Amino acid sequence: DGPCTLATTQVAIRRGGADLNDIEFSARPGRHLWIESHAGAGKSLLLDVLCRRLDPDAGQVLLGGLDLRLIDPDRLSSCMVLVRAPRILGSDLLD
Repeated sequence: DGPCTLATTQVAIRRGGADLNDIEFSARPGRHLWIESHAGAGKSLLLDVLCRRLDPDAGQVLLGGLDLRLIDPDRLSSCMVLVRAPRILGSDLLD
């Protein structure tokens, strides 16, 4: 069990009013991944899929080439850390 690359292949997620389509990226072991966008864009939804709180409607999330749906959720959660940054600036400051 060593560090593995986290990658997505054409992930699509549809929940409520949020639709995310054709998301692809790769995060190498020991690196940080920063996800930034406007409010309501689906960042939390994407993170829920990456941490397997939700499964994607299409595509795959791969850890070391293995589909996350094949990994025991308890084992996966024991080796992942998710840090949500507090909102620093209000949207009214950016207008």
